[in-house]
Amino acid sequence: MLDPKARAQHTKTKPKIVSSERPNTLGLGLRELGVLLDMIDSMDGGRKPVRREFARWPFRQTGVMFSIDHPGGSSTKLKLACRNLSRGGISLLHAGFIHPGSRCKVQLTRTSGGTVDVVGEVRRCQFRQGTLHEIGIKFDRQINLGDFVGGNNREDFFSLELVKPASLKGRLLHVEDCELDATIVRHYLRETSIQTELVTTGADAINRGMENFDIILCDWRLPDILGTEVVAKLRAMDILAPVLMVTSDAIGLMRVGLWELTNVSMLTKPFSQDQLLRSLAERLLVTQSTAAGDSANENPVAALAGVPTELVRPMIERLELAITSGDAKVAGDMCLQLKGVAPSLGMPLVGKACENALSTITQLKPGAEPSKAVKDLVMACKRALAA
Repeated sequence: MLDPKARAQHTKTKPKIVSSERPNTLGLGLRELGVLLDMIDSMDGGRKPVRREFARWPFRQTGVMFSIDHPGGSSTKLKLACRNLSRGGISLLHAGFIHPGSRCKVQLTRTSGGTVDVVGEVRRCQFRQGTLHEIGIKFDRQINLGDFVGGNNREDFFSLELVKPASLKGRLLHVEDCELDATIVRHYLRETSIQTELVTTGADAINRGMENFDIILCDWRLPDILGTEVVAKLRAMDILAPVLMVTSDAIGLMRVGLWELTNVSMLTKPFSQDQLLRSLAERLLVTQSTAAGDSANENPVAALAGVPTELVRPMIERLELAITSGDAKVAGDMCLQLKGVAPSLGMPLVGKACENALSTITQLKPGAEPSKAVKDLVMACKRALAA
């Protein structure tokens, strides 16, 4: 025990905590923030639910870098606690009021590593209690939510909360041997503009797969082979369409290595019409809009028609050849080159795939099986050339 005099001296010499050391303007650590957000969620749980265009996902982070622009040209940088994130915006917590209409920038950390600045506008500042305010920000450009809160192959992952059936268009190959299940899917899609072709075996699916379908809805347990085998054969044929694998045995499907397959999501039976539409929208609407422009504010350059393919094709072909032969040095060099130029040529997905693959592509060995990240990179390159 310190005597009063020693205690006073200890207090005087104790390092003072400055604002830059605080995890956020509320001074809350992760545990305290969790308690606060649980309380807010409980309070909001009694309100009438609102169907929004974009689904909000928990994004409980203690320190998200936030900068706000002032009319005179100056800016203030703050570290704010975060509540949730959506494709179109973010909810932050702050110990003070911020004027709606203020221009701002938020720095988000990708699950694969690295950060990206997202520009937006403060749309609301809601008083909660004491000095606590919840800040709602709308992004200028929609982000790819899967970059920050989880991969799109998650069974329950949806970026969109509200899907208008009429907005869904394209050709769907439905691989299903159960007539009742096929009838249910047909009924669920009756208000969409999706053209559905039904086949009942894996062999038929492989034969029809070359017909340029926009998406494939495939049952896992087919009468001749497993749905995962169908996808593996289609990928070997360079058929790149996204696949929704349907099953009532999610655990069994996970055990056979579903996530080792590229561009495949799981849909567990029984599923509702809303779940089916949101799953399809994730691939037909969200992924396509992300491919058309970067997920954040990196502003890819709009190139002349045909020029990006002419410039990138030799690089992609050289990269694929290096991966096939296990030439780690050439593959690493080409990956770095593509990472630097692809976003500027309107191919952001190729750039991101390069970023994800860099850590493993330099470890390639002749005859060895490439990692999933490397396979995803090859797939992204092929999709870019096919676009």
